[in-house]
Amino acid sequence: MNSLEAKLSRFLVDDVITQLQNLMPAQLWQQLQQTCTTISSLSGLSNTNLQLHCIDGDKVLRINTQSSTWCNRQLETACWQQAYLQDLAPKLLWYSLNGEYYLSEYVNQAQSWQGMINDQSLIAESNNQQQKTKRLQANQQQAKQQNRPTLSSEQFIPLLTDLLVSLHKLPVPDVQMSVTQQYNDYLEQLERYSAVIVDREIAVPQLPVSQWVEVKTVNSNPIKLGCHQPSKETSWQACFNGIVNLHSSIIQWLSELDKPQFNLTFCHRDLSPDNILLTTNQCKQPKLQCIDFEYAVASHPLFDVASVVASHHFTRQQAEQLLASYVSQMSLTSIGDKQLDSALNMYWVFAAMWALLMWVNEPNKAQHYIDYFQHAIAQLTD
Repeated sequence: MNSLEAKLSRFLVDDVITQLQNLMPAQLWQQLQQTCTTISSLSGLSNTNLQLHCIDGDKVLRINTQSSTWCNRQLETACWQQAYLQDLAPKLLWYSLNGEYYLSEYVNQAQSWQGMINDQSLIAESNNQQQKTKRLQANQQQAKQQNRPTLSSEQFIPLLTDLLVSLHKLPVPDVQMSVTQQYNDYLEQLERYSAVIVDREIAVPQLPVSQWVEVKTVNSNPIKLGCHQPSKETSWQACFNGIVNLHSSIIQWLSELDKPQFNLTFCHRDLSPDNILLTTNQCKQPKLQCIDFEYAVASHPLFDVASVVASHHFTRQQAEQLLASYVSQMSLTSIGDKQLDSALNMYWVFAAMWALLMWVNEPNKAQHYIDYFQHAIAQLTD
């Protein structure tokens, strides 16, 4: 018998399946037994995501990684449900009280938002107008053949602005996390790991640095990351020292963001293309939803703007267009490029610090996290 357990066993160990069955209401488990035909894997950076193909509508089963100890699962589900009430997120159908398992509706996209972004990036990278026109026409023809929508670059900014403004007008969560507080929290965790690693109480893999940036200069402060000699190796501690050497620059960036014209708002804090869904509203017009509220708290609104700019690889012109559109709709004043630049730098600082935290928690993925750390540091600007 091809039971739900048998289908799940392709992706999950027996102990996890047993726990999931024990935690899920019996009626819901029986419903999935009867309606789920197949299961496939979905992408996910740190959590396991499975698409349950069901005759009554597909669903997403998410198994949260135990290494995400900084996540407040109760807050995450509360923020998710607030977003759903305003049609900004898929419906959360069930979650376990221990915060390990979520079951939600699956949003069937004609094309993923990430795919749309990739299409536009290829067009934007063309060297001349003729090439851009040809690529745009080819993209439109392919979309027509596949019966999926196309969006012009002019539509991206309004859609993202609407998502940002709608999220930031949601009820402000009880839990606050300023940018300064997040930096201090990450730094405290890294300092604890550093002390343990220096004392050799835990082993962190050594990795070759043959492809590393030798020196990164920010605000005239050189950050030594390693050398280009393939025989050399670098350690987690060397990466952490690079973060420490950034401290004076970080203080300057935080001071720009601590200016009093900002009130803390509902913030998603991880609006990468992978966490954004392209769907339609009741009038069949394109609109965006988002998923993955692990980091959602009351925080600085510019950090969400920065996360969109950074993760979508926006040009400077696109970044300024998004900021201007957002500021106008939120009726803000005295917001300039300098504050956006500070928010962008802090976004990449947090990305680098997160990579170091994950490196310790998941040493088997060390190369992945060190690549991510290297990429984040390379994005910092004066």
